[in-house]
Amino acid sequence: MMSWKYLFLNSNKRYVIYLALIILASLAFKLYTVDFSLPVNSDNLSYTLHAISISHENFAQNPQRGSGWPILSSIFISFTNSDNLIDYSIIMRILSLSISTLTIIPVYLLGKKFFNEKYSIVMASFFAFEPHLNFISGVGLAEPLFNLIIICAFYFILEDKTRYVFLSFLLVGLSWWVRLNGWMMLIAFTIIFFINFRKSTNYLLKYGICVVICILIVSPMLLQRYEQFDNPFYVYFTQNIFAGSYLASLSENIENISAINYIENNGIASFFQNFVIVGIYNILITIAKLTFPYLLILIPLGMFLSFRKCDQNKTFIRANWVVILVTTIVFIIPFAVVGEKRYIYHLFPFLIIFATITIQRVTDYGVGGFSFSHKQKNLFLIIVIGIVIITSGLSIIKYGQPDLVLENEKIKFATYMLENLNGKMLDDPSPTFEYFQYVKANKPDIIRNIEIINNLNPNDALLYSLDSNITKIYINGTSLSEIISRGEQYNLKYISSTENGNVFYPFLDDVYKNEKDFPYLIKIFDSDDSGFTKLKVKVFEIDYQNFHSLD
Repeated sequence: MMSWKYLFLNSNKRYVIYLALIILASLAFKLYTVDFSLPVNSDNLSYTLHAISISHENFAQNPQRGSGWPILSSIFISFTNSDNLIDYSIIMRILSLSISTLTIIPVYLLGKKFFNEKYSIVMASFFAFEPHLNFISGVGLAEPLFNLIIICAFYFILEDKTRYVFLSFLLVGLSWWVRLNGWMMLIAFTIIFFINFRKSTNYLLKYGICVVICILIVSPMLLQRYEQFDNPFYVYFTQNIFAGSYLASLSENIENISAINYIENNGIASFFQNFVIVGIYNILITIAKLTFPYLLILIPLGMFLSFRKCDQNKTFIRANWVVILVTTIVFIIPFAVVGEKRYIYHLFPFLIIFATITIQRVTDYGVGGFSFSHKQKNLFLIIVIGIVIITSGLSIIKYGQPDLVLENEKIKFATYMLENLNGKMLDDPSPTFEYFQYVKANKPDIIRNIEIINNLNPNDALLYSLDSNITKIYINGTSLSEIISRGEQYNLKYISSTENGNVFYPFLDDVYKNEKDFPYLIKIFDSDDSGFTKLKVKVFEIDYQNFHSLD
């Protein structure tokens, strides 16, 4: 019979085996969420096209995103000479899967900065089986690479030797390449540096070298962005972030609005309410949703315990707090406008440290006067990891695999739009539009000659030279009549409506259900009439003459 001593021997080989098993199990979960027959279709498509562009020696910067992930991907894409985007999609998915899986190793090593091997395995398990990270691992986005870099950077900033600290700031520069908000890591690591090394000799000189290293790494990107956009720190989204909503920031009928403009027009109280209070609320709600169920309990307890006497290095705990607080504060205003949960996925490794502190404290010191025996401690940790795996598995089974019938119907609908429509169509980030840009780009002549265009118009979501008869635009408005009235000056021709799930324009749900109430909308497509079984969408052409006659 296998003894408890066998299960948790203080042996490096034993923990290597445990870690390998965790990695393999995590990879299995990740693979379950991926269907390689489906192409990338949104931001991941943009990264893919950028990587193809770089493989063709076009190194233009994307005004929306960093170039680090496309540059790395282009190395592998350059070995492929295909006229089908699905082949490039597979490469991007495999790369992001591989990076996400391998990141479990540095998470374990980072855990050893705070815990012994036993609890480092627990921390690695929290990370390896986190459902959201598993879902995103095979999508082909930049998040896995960004997480890997900042985890390694954080590991090295906790070292005592200067050469490792220099390496940490080099990695901060690389993180800036991957995500344009990587500059927040420079702020966080600067604070950590002065907390950790302010008493060392020549610390100002050392910090100066750290900054120089970081700037040298990121300077080619900043110089190129300055050349393209007249601003080395340009990000298209920031120019209209104070328009009041995400839809407004994208819309044709909105002019650039700065924070000063907003305050002048609406007052400082409105600014604080709409961009600070709302931003903080949205971040906290998003973190709560991301960490539900077990991390939501473990993380706050670990944060509380981190202020009390504990077994962790207090300097390391403070550094962990710095990364969480600085990088969360940076996103307060963006989260007030668009609560994109991917913005804070980088917090998972740092929040998991606090979750593991809770497990360690309960295991080693017990609860309410009750303490575990040695065997009970081992059993408790096995149960904890088992709960993590089961919970993750249930989430993967419930939400993991895509509906191939639905996804293929989305591709079929996108193909219909591009082949049959001619003019401008109201855009909405509903599922019906997911493959529009993919179908638009999946042509041999485009794939071979894809390049980023120097276009600062945020409505061209991918900013690539993708010509077609149909283009999508955003119009800011709160009712159908308002949208049509404003859309006329922008030559808006088509409106689509889904059965439910219109994100920006929820009033379009009524158009789908009660189309006869809108005589100025001429139905030209109905998914039910086209044999679709899962996708429910209708397309209408606007009859402006009829619309005005009803005024």
